[in-house]
Formats: sequence, C-alpha cells, structure tokens
Amino acid sequence: MASNAPVRNPSGRRHGRHASSDERRKIAVTRRSTTGPLDAVPDDPLAASSPVSPSSTLSPSANPLSPAALTSPMPRGPRPTSRSPSPLPPKDFSHLLSPSNFHPLPTQHIPSAFLHSSHQPPPSTPLPELLKQGHHRLAAISAATSLVSSTSANDYVRIFQLLYIRLACLCLISQHGIAAQEAKVLGDLNSAFYRHPITRRHLVPWGLRVLCVRLLSAGYGDGRKGIMGFYELAREAREGETSTANPEQSDVELWTSCLQELGIRVASALIELNDLEAAAIHLKTLNYPNLSPSAARRLNMMEALVWLRIGSTTDAQRCIDASTPSSSSDNSPAILAALTATASGDFDAALAVWRDLHAAHPADALVGQNLAVCLIYTGHLAKSREVLEGLVDGGHAFRSLTFNLATLYELSSERAREMKLRLAGRVAEGVPSEEGWEGGLGDFKL
Repeated sequence: MASNAPVRNPSGRRHGRHASSDERRKIAVTRRSTTGPLDAVPDDPLAASSPVSPSSTLSPSANPLSPAALTSPMPRGPRPTSRSPSPLPPKDFSHLLSPSNFHPLPTQHIPSAFLHSSHQPPPSTPLPELLKQGHHRLAAISAATSLVSSTSANDYVRIFQLLYIRLACLCLISQHGIAAQEAKVLGDLNSAFYRHPITRRHLVPWGLRVLCVRLLSAGYGDGRKGIMGFYELAREAREGETSTANPEQSDVELWTSCLQELGIRVASALIELNDLEAAAIHLKTLNYPNLSPSAARRLNMMEALVWLRIGSTTDAQRCIDASTPSSSSDNSPAILAALTATASGDFDAALAVWRDLHAAHPADALVGQNLAVCLIYTGHLAKSREVLEGLVDGGHAFRSLTFNLATLYELSSERAREMKLRLAGRVAEGVPSEEGWEGGLGDFKL
C-alpha cells in the first residue's frame, strides 16, 4: 500500500508539493517592452536610414503585380554576411516543371471581340513582347510553356522568374483561384531546400515570395496565415540587414522599402478579413520618423480611405488635415475631400469639387470616373455616360471604368446588352498597352 509520507533525499531535505496558491511560487518578473518586425526602433539601422523615395515604396511600381515589375530585377532576399558570391551546387527543381502543375486557361469568359481582334499577337510572339503589350493571358501561357519545354531543372533563376510571371499574370486576368492552386506546388518556401547551402541566402526572388504568401493564404482560405507570412518576411528582412557588416546604403534603402511594402500588405490583408479599424490603426503605425514627407502623406491618404470605408468621416478628415500637398499639381487632398463629401451624402458639394478637378486635369481617369459616379448619384445620367465614354475613347479601359459604364447602360436603356457588346468591341479596337488589354465578360457585365 502506497504511503503518503514525503520522500527524503540523500541530503535529508524533504520533497513536497506546494499549493498553486502558495506565495512562494510567485516570482516578480519585470515586464519587457516589445516591438514587432514592422515597428521602427531607435537602434534599428533601418530606422536610421535616409528617407526612401516614395516612388519605390508607395507607388504602383512597388507592387509585385504591376506590369513594370514583371520584367524588372527582383531582390533575392536578405544578403548573407559574406559579400563574396558562392556557387550553388546543382539542385534539382524538376518538380516545378511538371506539365500537371499548370492549368489550362479557358477562353469562354472572354468576349469574342477580343479573341478575333486584329491586335491578337501571333503564337510566335516572345514573352517580353507579350508583357509589353499587356497580353497577360498569353504571357501566362507562354511562361508555362517555357517552363515545361525549354527550362533546365537546375536553372533556378529562370525557373523562379518564369513562375513569377505566370502567377502574376494569372492574378492580372482575375484567375486568382488557378494562381493559388499552382502556387501550392512550391510548398514551404521557408524550408532549407530553397536556401543556398553555404551562404543560407534565399534562392527565391523577393517578389515571388511576397506573391506566394498572398496566394497561399487565399488558397488555404486562411487570411491570418497571410498576415503571419508577411511578418515572417519582415523579420527576415530585418535580420538580413542587422547581420550584415557595414551594409551598403543601397541595401538599407532596398530593405526599408521592402518593410514598408510588407506593412501595407498587412493592412490589405486585414481589410480582406473585414477588420477595417485594425487596418487603419496599423497604417498609422507605419508612419516611421525617417519617412519622407511625400511618403508619409501617401500613408495618410491610405489611412483616410480606410476610415471612409468604415464610415468615420471625422477620422478621415483628420488624416486629410495632417497631409499637405507635395506640390501645386498634387490633387490628392482635394480628391479625398470630395470622397469625404460623397461618404457624408453631400453629393452637390462633392460634384462641385469633382468638376473643378476634371476641368484642371481632364486626362486624369481617376478624377473623370469619380465625377461620372457622382453625376449618377445626382441624377445626371446622360452627362455621366458622356464622361465615361470619353475616357474609353481616350484609351482608358480599366475594369472598374467599363463595369461602371455597363451599369449605366443598364440604368438608362432596355438595349443594355447590345450597348455592352459594342463597348467590348470599342475596347478591343484600342491599342494594347502594358497596363492590360484583353477584358473578360465580367468587366462588361456580360
């Protein structure tokens, strides 16, 4: 029968259990302040760097999905401590080249006006030319064909560049589901398989890694996974610089830009999770002390837009008041003021601002489209149609514009379908550009 007596150790001391409420078990621990990988801290070499050009951080060119980014060089990852390059022993990436990895791209969702247009390029058109002309669907097909038929399993630089083009082009033609499925073939990009065995530098370009975090979070239906992935990349960017002896100024600027881009992407992920207030507060924390006035102003504009979406015009106005125009040609504060008036239901005041902006900047498609939408709210359908069709004739045919014009046709005519088909034909006759040319049925509400 077991005894309840305490056991003696060789030193003669008794061993016994203490109650969980025993004060002897409570140890006072000083609370430490913590910072996240996207926070700016005084001793961080990235925070003390020179201001980063806003064009490299907040403009569309910083977006891995922008047309210019598809052919521009991408950073490969934080540099190792040693600057001397080390050759990579042969590594087999043949699992990324299997034809079963790539899905066929259907054409049923494309209006026939585009499929039979004289602007359709011949099958022999090189991939760079397809990207330059905005033929993103054909560029995605060309990239997959090159991966399967003419790429060595050891040429990881070419493999990852073509994979990036393939996935980015799929997103640009609104085939996010296919892109998410194909991104799963890469597996865990944080594994040692994708690192140089000597320098430990990541072999996958930065742009592809950022894009895969977004796609994989969507593919697995877990938005929080995407946020954690962005923070993991931010941590790696910081460690890459803090572990580098005497970092070059260009590297500091590069990784500061990457950190700010990741911060904006975290806000975007929070918006997709419908946590708008957290996204607005997060954007406010990205106003690092070392930001240039122009970059800080753009972040204020982003935060204001989120507050407007929430419905808090007071907070949006606070962001607008904190921003000063970078030049006399900068119309961002006026645009946000008009959007604030629209969100408040004061359409007449908003319409007056949009008209003034359109008169000053007649070629600005953003201003023209918002003017047309405000004209719809105030009952001026004919004038709104005139503005939107003028933008189409001027070479602007982005998705939201054609969608709004198709909606206007539905509101003003019983022959809306015929008018939408003619609109698709007008867009198909336009000269292709790198911003995109081929539209889908959904772009014209067909």
